[in-house]
Amino acid sequence: MSRRIVFDVSTLFAWTGHPVGIVRAQVELARWLLARHLHCAVLFVRFAHDRSRLEPVANEVVAKRLVEMEEVSVSAPSPQVMSEPEAPVERGTLFKMMRSGVLALTPPEQHRKLRTAWHIYRNAGLMEVNRTALRKVSRRFSRPAPPVIESRPDAPVEFSLSRSLPDAMRLADAHEAFLSADDVFVSVGLDWDFSNYELLYWLKKRFGFRFVGGFYDAIVLEYPEFATSPEFPPRLFRHFYLLNFLSDRVWCISQFTKNQYLHLAAANRIGDIPELEVIHLGDAINVQVMSDVPRRQPPLKPFVLYVSSIEARKNHRV
Repeated sequence: MSRRIVFDVSTLFAWTGHPVGIVRAQVELARWLLARHLHCAVLFVRFAHDRSRLEPVANEVVAKRLVEMEEVSVSAPSPQVMSEPEAPVERGTLFKMMRSGVLALTPPEQHRKLRTAWHIYRNAGLMEVNRTALRKVSRRFSRPAPPVIESRPDAPVEFSLSRSLPDAMRLADAHEAFLSADDVFVSVGLDWDFSNYELLYWLKKRFGFRFVGGFYDAIVLEYPEFATSPEFPPRLFRHFYLLNFLSDRVWCISQFTKNQYLHLAAANRIGDIPELEVIHLGDAINVQVMSDVPRRQPPLKPFVLYVSSIEARKNHRV
């Protein structure tokens, strides 16, 4: 049998909002694969809602879903001013600017995230002040300790995939044999929410395919104060741990992210690291497209353009 790409589109079918960030990366990769740019077969798959089964998805179903997501991304909801935050906040210059500018243009479905992010920024700021003061005091008495990853599970290295062996092997054996040793399974979505790495591990043992995963960042592992909930850093670390032992190759979106991966592995005594490769997102923009963009005079003053979804870990406070 010839080589085949098996691409997981679970995130595409589970995501309900505007396709941003990681979701958008999966959208573009799925669109690229549908256009048959590769000289090999492509099979789309998705996990069932309870993540107990992996199922093939027809190309036309994926294409229809991409159209639906594109319609969501271009729809512009009417701007609304965010209601007052539940907790009192200082009405300084920064807050007034955000109220009059960013908040008024924020889609309604993002208001809850923005409200949460604001309170996280305030708490994170206080934590950073305390942390800086502690560093200054500690330097007087001892050499500063190397950075450590906080909020990791207890004894993560002792976690073994063999604990889930009975149920996982039963599920793996129950699958129809649409996977084979000639497949390269690629999964680059919100896998900590919508994938099942334990099942994939045993499916890989069962059918012998190769696995390629994606690593985007480790911000909430290094700065858990920017996480939206206390349970998210341990869950993300567990995802990282399983990704390491499931993958034959992991692509990182920058050299910095690759260094974060290596630091995480070293700090938690994780060996047998898969091959890491840096692949930048969106760095192959068509030259013709760029030439069609009208040229304008650069601004007289230096400026910074910042584009992202509203998430506390992205540190808009800075």
